[in-house]
Amino acid sequence: MSKPRKLWWGYVKAVVRAYPELQARLAELRQPSTGGRSDGQPGAKGASRTTENVATRTLPPMDMKHLEAVEKAVRWAEKLPTGPERLKIIELVYWKQSHTLYGAAQAVGYSYRHAKFLQQQFFYMVAENLGLEEKMGPKSQNSDVN
Repeated sequence: MSKPRKLWWGYVKAVVRAYPELQARLAELRQPSTGGRSDGQPGAKGASRTTENVATRTLPPMDMKHLEAVEKAVRWAEKLPTGPERLKIIELVYWKQSHTLYGAAQAVGYSYRHAKFLQQQFFYMVAENLGLEEKMGPKSQNSDVN
């Protein structure tokens, strides 16, 4: 019998899957407007605050929380010896949605079981960043065991 999933598993999976869209939406919000003044009055009194306006545009708070949770997990993964492979698995399965977990494992040269373990660790880190899970135990300390 398989181990039951945590209640938050599907939620975290959806957060990871939405990451590229959130990144794109944030980048779009922060792009300066190339159009003229919205009031149609060229040279009207008042200073333009385009840079300030662009810098303060952001996503809704929950979307920002999701984006930051995945970004922190990505930075965590990048520090690990297997970080590139780990992130490639997540990218292929969840961000590009071009592979199954088995196919992504084959693409990076890992077994399905090891790829599943790496994916689980990434999800646990995202859950921890969202405040859904306690700190990962000893497994996170020595996470790159084949």
